[in-house]
Amino acid sequence: MLTRTAAKQNDRELQASRGQQETKVSRNQDIQAPRAGNTPAASASQGTAPVPLEMTRAASLVKEADAACQAGKTAEASQKAKAAIALLQR
Repeated sequence: MLTRTAAKQNDRELQASRGQQETKVSRNQDIQAPRAGNTPAASASQGTAPVPLEMTRAASLVKEADAACQAGKTAEASQKAKAAIALLQR
């Protein structure tokens, strides 16, 4: 029984090490290189429109408002939420 347990453990370790070998990257490869489909040109060719600056700022304000609300700062949350709404109504 002890032999079977040790054999199973060895099999798991061997499989785990094989999986890790496949994910190693050589030092010469740029691991920060953009993936196909994640470049601005790829987005434009797929028909997605760029996000307007107002939308980006409004999304940021909504996140800040949510964080303020979670922290119990209701006045700050309300102010940020109203600012986000004003940006979106333009």
